[in-house]
Amino acid sequence: QPFGANEKFTDLNPDRNDSDEWGEWTGRVVLDWSPQPGWSDETLVYGSLARGYKGGGFNPPFDPREFPNTSASFKPEFVNAVEIGNKNQLLGNRLQANLTAFYYDYSDLQISRIINRTSFNDNTDAEIYGLESEFLFSPDGNWLLNANLALLHTGIKDFQAVDTRDPTQGSSAATLLKENQNAANCVVFHNGAPAPDLPRFNSCTAPRLANGEPLPAPYTVGDGIQVDLDGNELRNSPATTINLGAQYNWQLDRHRLSARVDYYWQDEMWGREFNRDPIDRLDDFEVWNAQLTLTPDNDSWYLRAYLKNITDEEAIAGMYVSDPSSGLFTNVFPIEPRLYGITVGYTF
Repeated sequence: QPFGANEKFTDLNPDRNDSDEWGEWTGRVVLDWSPQPGWSDETLVYGSLARGYKGGGFNPPFDPREFPNTSASFKPEFVNAVEIGNKNQLLGNRLQANLTAFYYDYSDLQISRIINRTSFNDNTDAEIYGLESEFLFSPDGNWLLNANLALLHTGIKDFQAVDTRDPTQGSSAATLLKENQNAANCVVFHNGAPAPDLPRFNSCTAPRLANGEPLPAPYTVGDGIQVDLDGNELRNSPATTINLGAQYNWQLDRHRLSARVDYYWQDEMWGREFNRDPIDRLDDFEVWNAQLTLTPDNDSWYLRAYLKNITDEEAIAGMYVSDPSSGLFTNVFPIEPRLYGITVGYTF
């Protein structure tokens, strides 16, 4: 029979009224010092300590019998952030060099996953730390060069979750079950008994054996076997990114003409917190852009021709995996293809 053709949920309240409130004191303290070293024209050294907060919320309605390990709400998110760095002017103020190190300690970081064709939020502890550098160099009045390098490390702490791509984790002590209401998956845990004789399509809320009898003890039903994600990297967190740029300016009769080229490279990263290689891995990619801009000396308007992704690089910048009831398809977000055009702007 078709999924749900002769069955309906009769014991679920179609209305849901949830309320809660969250509040927390947050703030930031910054200390800076301006020494006068002999090797720079101007130097600023700084350090900051901050506490950030984001309120909790409610997950969309779902049948708790099908998803017993899913919470109806998610907790507030907290972060303790430490940053230290310095900013320097060098070579007669022709070179600007900035360097920043940071450490973010997250408690109950809010991460999302797809359940029952809907985005749900979970909470996990995590740490993020890294280094950012920025350089601007103008050797003369015509040239402007820039370079940015960022190094990033992310790590999940003390978190477990069910991987919808492999809810049984290959265990012989669990059987995957297909829900006949909405085609979702659940798992029957054997709990020391032999594998049960189940029909091809069954019910996660009231599973039955192939002979029609209810599923007896000691069998139990759940979302699946949880995977330990401690130490895994957060999604969309490349370890290294590089930005390079060069610009040349011509002074014309009451106008300026600027030609600019930019290069961006991003390291490989994970599309999911499960870090399964190669299915969750997103490859590194690079992008070249260029533009030519004409402006008057009073900056009242501009005319710009641009060319983005010059080499027509094909890469994936993000992904998510859908619910089992949707076939577990992977939705990907490609970077923009080669684009070119002209823009005109006017300042009022």
